Amino acid sequence: MLAPSEFQAQIREPLRRAAAYLNETEGEPVIPMWVGKTLYGPTQVVRSAVLSAQILLARSEHVRPAD
Repeated sequence: MLAPSEFQAQIREPLRRAAAYLNETEGEPVIPMWVGKTLYGPTQVVRSAVLSAQILLARSEHVRPAD
């Protein structure tokens, strides 16, 4: 989010797509991962990470539409 100005134009579109993807898939269930020989689905950890990313993207000047 604190990228130098020379990179801001390059990352605007990928960040906008990332924000759109996170918003579109927000209600989907967490897909469990194999850890050792057991399926593990850390739902609260994943939701926390997604929420943090959504908040950062919402506050980002890179994702906001240009006025």
